[in-house]
Amino acid sequence: MNTATLDNVLADSNLFDAWAKVRGNKGCAGVDGQTLEEFARDLMANLDLLRMEVRSGSYRSLPLLRVYIDK
Repeated sequence: MNTATLDNVLADSNLFDAWAKVRGNKGCAGVDGQTLEEFARDLMANLDLLRMEVRSGSYRSLPLLRVYIDK
């Protein structure tokens, strides 16, 4: 990925839009157990950490939380 594209992906406005979508979905805690409220308490630091890890190549996503839906 070129630097300009990565800069666009990691721009404050893009990360805030992504956060707004996640918050708007009223999601539940993931496999790490962190709730939306906990993430929001230190939102700027969490987004900065995400940005730093992606830029450095050290970001690793956690496994998906499997949820079974009855039919």
